[in-house]
Amino acid sequence: VHHIPELRAALDELETMTGLKTEYNEDGSKRKRAVGIPPKEAIHQLVQTVQGNYDKEVRGEQPLQVALNRLFLGNPGTGKTTVAQLYGRILRLLNLLSNGSVVLKQPG
Repeated sequence: VHHIPELRAALDELETMTGLKTEYNEDGSKRKRAVGIPPKEAIHQLVQTVQGNYDKEVRGEQPLQVALNRLFLGNPGTGKTTVAQLYGRILRLLNLLSNGSVVLKQPG
């Protein structure tokens, strides 16, 4: 999967974003979060799963099903829309979406 230049560029762009990483306590343990996992970690896990599914298909095995819907929560100005758009682009580059479009919804 990492041999796709556009995908590598999108993942590199993800790595440059601040505030999306796993947070750690002083003792080195992962800090508990109220909901979900950090976006960087979730996207990297998805890429690894897609690579694993490709390898399984090559061996003639059944691939794992992957849910692609994501909900990005946070205060205004925290990068939710930017990360969602990048996530859509990564899904398109992994051939999981035809066009990488992202649907933005507001609560209410």
